[in-house]
Amino acid sequence: MSDGSSQSARAPAHSSSRADVEAIRDACVTKQTRGKYKSSLNGIKMWIRNEVAKVDENTARFFDADDDLNLTEFTPSVFEQFLVYKSSYVKTATLSGYRSAIKDLYRVKRLALPPEY
Repeated sequence: MSDGSSQSARAPAHSSSRADVEAIRDACVTKQTRGKYKSSLNGIKMWIRNEVAKVDENTARFFDADDDLNLTEFTPSVFEQFLVYKSSYVKTATLSGYRSAIKDLYRVKRLALPPEY
């Protein structure tokens, strides 16, 4: 016996469905979480400017025109260096928060997330 629910439960494919998915994902991230992500990203930027700059004169490459992280230069390898640096100062949960912030930045910029993350 078929109740037909599988047919009626499916929504037709629309060109706006991608936008709907993005809106839903954005709605799932609370304002508080967005604030934590921003703080985490600012911490990474500060590390680049204060610590990486001691050994690398070209830290400007890590930033785009809007002062966001340039994810083609801020690679998983560089992120691992950041985590090693921070690991003696913060708890594991905080390190995980940095990772979440980076993953969200990839999502917001609509870039493929490297498997290392």
